[in-house]
Amino acid sequence: MEKTAGVPWGISESGYSTIDVHLNYQYRGFGVPGLGLKRGLSDDLVIAPYASALALMVAPEEACLNLQQLARDGMEGPYGFYEAIDYTSSRLPRGQASVVVRSFMAHHEGMSLLALALSIA
Repeated sequence: MEKTAGVPWGISESGYSTIDVHLNYQYRGFGVPGLGLKRGLSDDLVIAPYASALALMVAPEEACLNLQQLARDGMEGPYGFYEAIDYTSSRLPRGQASVVVRSFMAHHEGMSLLALALSIA
């Protein structure tokens, strides 16, 4: 779906652009329409940079280019890539094409660092 949507790729479970009463981003699993068993996967488009980092081990050039695109799209924060970028139209403020989920999940950052280390080893 990402290729046809014209956005970077990398779908997995992540935070998305909805917050609770305590101002915490919500978190759930997302999947690729046509591949996942869950209904409604085509209703959401949330891209998680750590999913691209994990792809470095199997498709290094494509994953590197995708991570560079995510960086150009403003996904870099002080501790690495932000959690996700949400392109889901029902959650977007008027006039915006996406919303950056400005949080950091230690386990996603850790998986990214491990994938980087293994891809250069």
